[in-house]
Amino acid sequence: MPPLPRWITPAWARRSAISPICKGEYAIEDTRHALIEAKMAGIHPFCITIDREAQEYMGHMFGEINYTFINDVRKLPLRVPEIYRLLTS
Repeated sequence: MPPLPRWITPAWARRSAISPICKGEYAIEDTRHALIEAKMAGIHPFCITIDREAQEYMGHMFGEINYTFINDVRKLPLRVPEIYRLLTS
């Protein structure tokens, strides 16, 4: 498997995703700061989520254009290639 491009960051790389202590607003702010650090390092984070509650906080964490919400997990395989094309063209 080839290495991931610098703008693709797996969810497991986020500190709040693996820490059982991080919850709620603390987790959102922790992730937001990690995303800011990634941007300063030349990484362009983008999020694909199926979390129905994510619309409440994704804009705050990622900015208004750096994420997408998929409301039906069954649509995910169809949407990923489209999103990848948009990000790489």
